[in-house]
Amino acid sequence: MTEIKSFGTSSEPVVFRIGEDVFRAVPDIPGEILIKLAKSNSGAKDDESADSIGVFKSVLSEILYEDSYKLFISRLSDRNNPI
Repeated sequence: MTEIKSFGTSSEPVVFRIGEDVFRAVPDIPGEILIKLAKSNSGAKDDESADSIGVFKSVLSEILYEDSYKLFISRLSDRNNPI
């Protein structure tokens, strides 16, 4: 008999630190978000980098909790405390 693989979801947020800041992300990434990310990376050219940044921020907004998203986005362009 074939073994049945079991896939579950987590209920605990993913917590990570960059420098002194702690960020919280959703425990599981919805499939549609993964598809959006994969689609945005397929065949991208250098001249499409502005759109790639927008897609990246969009994906982050879905993955990070709101307070963490705002902090992460602010640090993307922070010269004193960059990511």
